[in-house]
Amino acid sequence: MDKPEVYNKFLDVMKDFKSQTIDTPGVIARVKILFQGHKDLILGFNTFLPSGFRIT
Repeated sequence: MDKPEVYNKFLDVMKDFKSQTIDTPGVIARVKILFQGHKDLILGFNTFLPSGFRIT
């Protein structure tokens, strides 16, 4: 996926999580919208989620 704006928004999500502005469910909600239509990216992101969390 060659979309710098999506990548930059993803980085913003990760920065917000690191600064504890959002929690894991918040990350999931935002990433699910951001990666909508790109099942491969969603499945890949699931690898990094803590046990008990998944984007479906």
